[in-house]
Amino acid sequence: MSTSDVTFGIQAGGLLYLIMAGACLLLALQLLRRAVAPIGALVQAAAALAAMGLAVGAALVLIAAALVGGS
Repeated sequence: MSTSDVTFGIQAGGLLYLIMAGACLLLALQLLRRAVAPIGALVQAAAALAAMGLAVGAALVLIAAALVGGS
């Protein structure tokens, strides 16, 4: 058994570990999606409220600018 055979064995084992790690990460992502799915509607509602607040704030700034600029 030569040194190159041992090195190849280590590299092949490292590749196997990387493949297994990738499979574990994909499984974790699937489980995370399943866990967050019920919260999706709540997140969308929070995003809509934030967008509404931004729109109202911008409208108030524009109204104030029109009042100041118009007088």
